[in-house]
Amino acid sequence: MLARDASPFLAALLMPGMKRGEHIEVEGGVSRTLFKNIRDVMETLEVWTDKTMKRISVLADRTIKDPAQPAHTGVFFSGGVDSFYTFLKNKRKISHLIFVRGFDIPLQNKELLAEVERNIRAVGRKEGKEVIIVETNLRDFSDPYVEWDWQVGGGLGAVALALRGGLKRVFVASTYSYDQMMPYGTHPDIDPLWSSEKMTIIHDGVEARRFEKVVWQVGKSKTALEHLKVCYQNPGSAYNCSKCEKCVRTMTNLEVAGVLGSARTFHLELTPERIMAVRAHGLG
Repeated sequence: MLARDASPFLAALLMPGMKRGEHIEVEGGVSRTLFKNIRDVMETLEVWTDKTMKRISVLADRTIKDPAQPAHTGVFFSGGVDSFYTFLKNKRKISHLIFVRGFDIPLQNKELLAEVERNIRAVGRKEGKEVIIVETNLRDFSDPYVEWDWQVGGGLGAVALALRGGLKRVFVASTYSYDQMMPYGTHPDIDPLWSSEKMTIIHDGVEARRFEKVVWQVGKSKTALEHLKVCYQNPGSAYNCSKCEKCVRTMTNLEVAGVLGSARTFHLELTPERIMAVRAHGLG
């Protein structure tokens, strides 16, 4: 399933190069389609970031067409509301769940990674899907130069490009709906540009806000309610702390949808006092 060229590395390193103003020379082959699209990626990011990321020169020894004939469809899957929504909505098309160790959860947090992986494998068994576990230290390299909010699209693109020997389509779950859309590292204007000749990346879910994702899909799925993971603070390696802004926001969505009592991964009661204590910020 693994592609054996330099395309994944170009996607992973483009934004650190743009941030530092360092040109990239690839000693090896790069997907012809990706190489062509890189200019559009750079032009878009340069405008969005007010030139804090600038266009650089990208050279490669050669460009190539994908030799493989992939047959499968994957979805990046963290177990959160966005990825569960995209999976449930498209599950007849999807054959593989892709979980990346080292993106949302640091590689050093082995306890939490093991628990999340167990839950994702359980989702795969219950839904009849294969699970692909990817491990990367990309953030150890990129975080000193580029905020993850900007790097995430290139990181997901890199993983998809590495797996394109077997995957013909890869879904990326939207963070924002169309009416909330703003410049961001994963975006319907950017994500498809990480595609290659035989592998297409699909940015999915922009028709729904987070609450609508809970009502339309997540809240109707027993599997999702048993394994949902939304916490990003994870104090003490907690799966869901049930206290942070994102946990309380999601618990509120589930309560309004009438299914919080069936959500097994939140261990504290939702109370007016807990909601009042949350510091609201951002579009969420």
